[in-house]
Order: sequence, then C-alpha cells, then structure tokens
Amino acid sequence: MQHPLNQNWFNEPVDPVRLNLPDYFAIVREPMDLGTVKSRLAAFAYSDVPALAADVRRVFDNAQRYNPPRNAVHRAAAELARDFDADLERALERCARASQAAHEHACGLCRGRRCALCGDKCITLEAPALICSGPCQQRVRRDQQYHATRDGSRLWCHKCYLGLKAVIPPPADAHARPRAQDAAHAQATGLWYKRDLIKRRFDCDVHEPWVQCDCCLRWAHQACALFNAKAERDARGAAGAFVCPLCELQHAHLPPRGKRRRGDGAEAAAPLRLRALTKTRLALEDDDDAASDDDGGGGGGGAPRARPAPATGARRCDDTVLRSFPAPGPLLELREGDAWHGPPPPGPPEAAPGAVAGARRRAPAAPARWWRAADLADTRMTAFLQARVRQRMVELGGAAAGFAPTVAVKLVSCVPRRLRAPDILREHFRGRDGAALPEFLKYESRAVVLFQKLDGCDVMVFSMYVHEFPTAAGGPSAGRVYVAYLDSVEYFRPRTARTEVYHELLVAYLDWSRGRGFDAAHIWACPPQRGNNFIFWCHPQHQRTPSRERLTEWYRAMVARATATGAVRRVATLYDECFAAWDTTRRRHKPQHAQRPAVWVDNADADEGAPAPRLPVCPPVFDGDYWPEECGRLGGLIERRRGLFGGNHALRSQTEGAPEHQLEGLVLSLKAQPAAYPFNRPVDPEALGLKDYRTVCPHPMDLGTVATQLQAKRYATPDRVVADVRLVFRNASRYNPPGHPVHEAARTLLAHFERKLDQLLERLVSTGAAESPDAWLAGYPLDRAAADAEDRAPSVRARLLPELAGSVHRMKESLFVLYLQDGRADASGEIRDPDAGLRLSCPLLDSRHTFLEMCQFWHYQFDSLRRAKHSTVMLLYHLHVPRAESLGISCAACAREIRRVRWHCATCVDFNICRACERERGAAHRHALTPFRITFSRRRALAPEPARIDRAVVAVDAEEEDDDEEDEEDEDDEEDDEAEEEA
Repeated sequence: MQHPLNQNWFNEPVDPVRLNLPDYFAIVREPMDLGTVKSRLAAFAYSDVPALAADVRRVFDNAQRYNPPRNAVHRAAAELARDFDADLERALERCARASQAAHEHACGLCRGRRCALCGDKCITLEAPALICSGPCQQRVRRDQQYHATRDGSRLWCHKCYLGLKAVIPPPADAHARPRAQDAAHAQATGLWYKRDLIKRRFDCDVHEPWVQCDCCLRWAHQACALFNAKAERDARGAAGAFVCPLCELQHAHLPPRGKRRRGDGAEAAAPLRLRALTKTRLALEDDDDAASDDDGGGGGGGAPRARPAPATGARRCDDTVLRSFPAPGPLLELREGDAWHGPPPPGPPEAAPGAVAGARRRAPAAPARWWRAADLADTRMTAFLQARVRQRMVELGGAAAGFAPTVAVKLVSCVPRRLRAPDILREHFRGRDGAALPEFLKYESRAVVLFQKLDGCDVMVFSMYVHEFPTAAGGPSAGRVYVAYLDSVEYFRPRTARTEVYHELLVAYLDWSRGRGFDAAHIWACPPQRGNNFIFWCHPQHQRTPSRERLTEWYRAMVARATATGAVRRVATLYDECFAAWDTTRRRHKPQHAQRPAVWVDNADADEGAPAPRLPVCPPVFDGDYWPEECGRLGGLIERRRGLFGGNHALRSQTEGAPEHQLEGLVLSLKAQPAAYPFNRPVDPEALGLKDYRTVCPHPMDLGTVATQLQAKRYATPDRVVADVRLVFRNASRYNPPGHPVHEAARTLLAHFERKLDQLLERLVSTGAAESPDAWLAGYPLDRAAADAEDRAPSVRARLLPELAGSVHRMKESLFVLYLQDGRADASGEIRDPDAGLRLSCPLLDSRHTFLEMCQFWHYQFDSLRRAKHSTVMLLYHLHVPRAESLGISCAACAREIRRVRWHCATCVDFNICRACERERGAAHRHALTPFRITFSRRRALAPEPARIDRAVVAVDAEEEDDDEEDEEDEDDEEDDEAEEEA
C-alpha cells in the first residue's frame, strides 16, 4: 500500500460515479482493493494464504483488465503484481524455515511439547525497554553492552559510555525537574564515578509461562488459557484444580485423587499435586504419565467417560477460549462473565470419590462476576462518556451500530496529586494576583479506560490520563484541565469507527469539563519516540507510531468535532496566548489577538499609578507539559554559559560590578573548575553506599546549594556564604582519607577559593567599597543590596524569556488551548463535580509511570490480541482486588517486599533480591545481577484507604526528601519481622 508505484490507486474501492466510469462494473465483475484486503486480514477473514493472495492478485488483475496497456495504472499494476509474487514467495520461505525451527525446538521449558490451545512451543516475550541516559537517548539494542549505576536510575550504551568523564555529573536539567514527579529520574541527581558503573549485556530472554491441566495433564500457555497466576498465588491453592478449555468443552471431570495417574482402579497412585504453576525458564517437572501431543493427551479427544464430579472450587477458563473450539456435544453452561479465576464458591474441596458426574457440570452456587469491566464502579462522568460513545457508534451505522453495546468506559483511578513548581519558575514568574507562585499546585489525576468485549472477553483498547486543576486550588493552572497522555491499541472493532470513537470520547470529556465549569483545556500533541510507550506496553508491530504532523492533524480533527458540537468555543495555541509578547524576534509578526494584553502577560503599564511588577505572570503549568521542562533546560543552559565560558558575566563579575555579584561570580567560577564535579551536587549516601556519611558529616553542603541560595538572596551577609563554601570542602576532607582523590581535590579547591577571596577583599578595600575585610564579610547586606541592584546586573530573565518563546514557537502547532463553553457553570467560577468526594485508587494505575513499569515487569503486553486479552484479564483482577498480596515484588532471599531497587537475574526464574540481600549475598549468586529501579510500593497499596490516598499525595511530591525516613521504616519493619520469626 505504500509502494512508490502505488499512488493511492489501489488502496480504496473504485468510485465509478466520482471518476465518471460508467462501464466499470460491466468490465470488472469482482472489484477489490488493498484497503478491503487489509480490513479482512485484520478481522481474521482469511483462512489460508491462497485466499489472501487471490484477493491481492484480483486487485491488480482488475486494474490491468480495465486500463489499456499504455496507461500508467496498468503498468503500475503489472509491476506491483510481480513484486507481490516475489515478496510472497520469500515470505513463505521464511515461514517455512521458522516453522521447521519451531518443530525441531526442544528446551528445558517446553521439552518439545506444544501448547494444547495454540500449537506453538516456546514463545518469547518482550524484554524491558532500556533507554540510554547519554546524548543518544536511544533504546539499548539486543546483545549490546551497557553500563548502569548501582541504584538502577541511569544507564549508558557502550558508545555513550566511552565519552563519559571520570566523575559523572547529574543530568543537565535535574535541577529543573519537579522533584519526584518523573519516577524514572527520582534518584538520578547523584554523582557517580565512572569506575563504579556496572557492565552488563542486554541479552535477556523471557518466555511465556505455562500451566498444566489437572484433568488431561496437557500443557498450555497461560495467555492462551487466560490463566490468572496472581489469583492462584493469592488464593494459596484454595481455588482448586485447573481445567483447560478443551476439557471443559468435552465435559471432562477430575477422577478421584487416587486414580488420576493410572486412569483405572487397579492400583492407587500417589495424589497428583496441583501444578498450575508459573513456568518460565525452569525445566518442566518429569511426568511420565503426561499424555503426549500424538495421543491426544489421554482425555483430550473422544467421548468423555463417566467420572466423579470435580471439586466445586475447580477453576474454569474464560469463555473467550471456549468460543474458539467447537464442542463435540452440548455446550457447557457458561454464563457471561463466569471465569475459572474467580473466587472459589463455598463447598467441599473435592467431591466424594464415588460420586458420578451428570450429563453436564453444574454451575457454581456463587458465579464469579468480579473480574469484568462491566462490574467496575460506575460514576456519573463515565456514564456520560459511555452514553456519548455508544450514541456516536449508532450514528455511524453499519457494523459500528452493532458493536455499540460491547464498549464500556470506566474510571479506574481518581486521586489527588500535588505538582511541585520548579524553582526556576518560582524565581522568574509570579502568580496572576502578583503574589509568588505556590510551591505546590494541587490537582486531581484521573485515568479513563475504554474496554470492548471481543469474543466474550474484555479488552482494554484505549486509555487516557487527565489532570484537573480546580479553581479553589489557585495557581496559574486554576480552572483548567490537561490531557496528559493518550494511548490505544488497534483491536477496536469495527476498525473503520476507531478514530471516530476515540474522538467522541475526547469530545465528550471536554463537554463534561465544560459543564463542570472548567475554563480551558490544554493538549500537547507529542508522539512517543520510536520504541517507547506512553501507557500500553508493547503495541502490535504493524501499528505504526504517528509522526508529530500526523498526530497534530488527528487532534485538529477532534477539535473540529468538539467545535461543531459546542464543547469548545475558541481554539488557540499556547504560543499566541502566553509567549508571543516575549518573543522579541517575531514581535512584528504577532497575531492580532496577541497584540492586546493577556491575563498572563505583564500589563501593569496600563495603570500609570501602579508600580511596574518585577516578574511576568506565569503561564499555566502542568505535569509533563512542554514549556516548563524547556524552561528548566534553557535556564540551566544559560547558567552554564555564564559560569563556564570566558568573557561571560560570571567571570567579569569577579572584577567589576556590585560586590555581591563579584562574590556570586567567585562561587560560579569555583563550580566551573574541572575538579569541582564531586562538590557541585548533594552527596547521595544511599546511591554511593556511604552508610556512615551522615554520622561523619552531620551538616552536608555542596557548591550547587550555595550558588542557588546566593542567587535567590537567601544569605544575609557574605560571611555565611564563605562559611558554607568552607563547609563543603571540610566535609570532603573529613570523610575521605588523605591521599584520596576527593580529599586532594577538596584541599586544592579550598586553597584556590581562599586565594580568590583574599583578592576580592583587597579589591573592595582599595576601591573604598569596604572599610575592612572583616567588616564587609560580617556587615554587608546581601539580600537588600542584591534586590536593589537587580536592574543593574545582567539578567537571566532577559535572555530566558525570548529563548523560551522561540522554543515554544517551534512547537506552536502542537500546543492546543481549547476554551470551553460556559455551560451550566456558576457565575462564581467554582468547579462543580457531580461525583464529589469520589476517590478511586488503584496503586497499579494511579500513575502511568508505575503502570508502564509494572506491565514491563509482569509482561502485560498488548502486541497481539491473544496477549491483550490475557493482560486485560490480569489488569481487571488488579482493579477488583487492588490490595492483593501478589501486587508487590518480593525478595527471593528474604521474602520481604523490594523497594526502590531490585537486583534481577536474567538467567534464573523470577529471581529478584533487595539491596540488603545483594550486599550480603549477591556475590554468592552464580549469575550476574542487574539493578532496576522500582517506583511501586505494595506497602502503600495495603495501607488503609484514607491513609493510602493521603500518603500517595505526599509521596508524589516528597519521595526524595523522605528517603532517609523510609530507610528507617524499612529497618524497623525488618526488625519487627525478625522478632516475629523468632517468636
């Protein structure tokens, strides 16, 4: 369809009326096009390859039959037909080689057996994505070497590793990020030595786990059987035996416990242990009595014999798989939503040995209806969104109308959050009322998911995270909503209605927000980088990642629909509304509506009696938005320009300008020294393994903190600055022994600082700016003097705002500002919520970072419909049982929950240990261990509901600040556990 010769001639059905071809259907009896072939292929309408090839050849044959040989369409059709035949032959050869390799495959996991449901052997899962922290910012490729820090927060590919310095500085924009907002970089602000990095090779192979049927003893992939291993683990074996879908369809029942191995009553064999186990890379247990694929598994075919009734608690497979296999006899009595992985109904664990099975298995007394999308909590918002989506599908008509009842819109997370305003924004911007920006911006995070029932199984096909900033919270974002993340997989049916349905869901949410009283909605059309994911882990290979231009057009079509329905009254860009007045390079070309003062543009000059404000009004700030991160990046770049390059203000200010600026230039020049890298950021004792650092250095300090406080006018007199600089090097000399590189660097830099300080004091005394060195150090007011001399000093803000406006202008078409209709909003401007007081917290879905991380860890993939069904089954289980014990990651050595860093073995089965066990016994493990970052904590998930929500709010804002307290809590928990074990 994308061939250069195909000028969109063969991708759509021919329209004889539009093209004025009255004799087309007389010549072409069986019209066909590649778009129809693609739709049929996606709908599994072709049973074999020849049928698919016949339709493709029919497309080109029709074009050659209708168009004369000299016509361009005729020549293109002939060439494409030849290319298709050649490509098809090569594809069939590849499939034959792959099939032969799969047929000959035999490993310790599958032992040559095939899945009873799909017929395949070992199927490889996607390995977790590793993103290089170096300049390339690319995924680490398979079999490539990489180097990681011991806390798992950062890693470098081998190419970027070669360019690292001996002392690795923190990320350039670490100071600009809201703390603890980006979980992947929560601990990435520490310094590391290059020699301390861990070298690993990315060669992790993970295969789909298996499960064995306790009736026919055949093995199947857990994804094929929709087996819920988490429910099995949480039930601790109380859920009974596992019966595969084939045995369910053939009415097979478990024989008495003593006859399961032999199949007759001649001899009583040992009881068969329940082997519904998660098998990954370990060899399957020996089972000489297990039936092979050739003989049908000893119960997989033929009429079922009369056997004792199974345990009433036996788990049953989801009816999704049942629909894929025709039943030889009467269908099993499965009702909608019944699933073997539900809670065990009351009753004895096993029927009496002498009981005789009836014609059918009787349904459980308490049907398991927990893990369905329809049983999730309904809210007024989701009811409104679902009604609008279904109504739109009915309006589309055709197949879409028939699929309307299969969709369900659910709110899976609704929790309060707080966004820490970056320091650079608080320094260079002010609030709308003239006051300083608040340190925290309160908002409510909501996660909305669209489910569709396909083949009787719920599938998660669309998800979005939105942030709602109420008016009462104040701040620059008050009264606005931010569509933070959108993601989808292409399994929605019918495919032709997918875009319209997703658009309608967004339009309905904007309409709902308008009715609640929100003033505007903000959207950043930013596609993920190739290979990365926003929400769903592992998209289908044939689902292409849209380009920025294509995604922008997608949003424009949605906005057009919203405008037509009245949900949006005006559409603008963030640049025109907030940044055009600061863009000095394009001031002549500003739009007309940008010429007038906006609410966030400094317009105090209109009132001659009012004093001119010092800071501009801050535009709306959202978590993960483009402009705050770009502001932090540009601010850091300007600071480095001032401090690193000769001739800049940081060096000139050492000898000229106000005294406070000369002192600031001295500190910045000290930071710019090559040996000052270890002293420019706070020491992270946890990351560097310095357990006694707090004891030896009870008052830590670093040059970065000194410079920041000095620029923020938080020092009263110069002697406090000098004392803190000396404290930096005194701590380093005290902790590191003589001869250590850090100790020697501290001595050298301290001598350099004292020498430059003496020169500064002599210069001030000689020019008359100070009576004596001691008097100037103790009595010169830095805070008042710096404030009075602000206009005389070179301003970072004077360069920051134009550069920031230029960066936003380059993204102008991708940053939407949608002004909503007034609707039923009150005149007071308050935000009304029909679902007031609602709090839905699922630890797995409250944060998209955590959701994506845990989906990678548990391999909840969406790259095929089979896996999407199984992943949705597991996610629904976590939604219905948010406090399940299987939600966390346990240490394989001490069995405690692993927090923040897990050490993983890529060879052993699910082998992860905590930091303490890695320090104690990690060297004794026979395989290499790799650190990975963890942002999820089951302890918060298992906490009581109100405390868990409140703690989640605090943890998002101050996770780094509470690391020491959490370590102490971990130690207390470990002591309590040890005491319990001893008792």
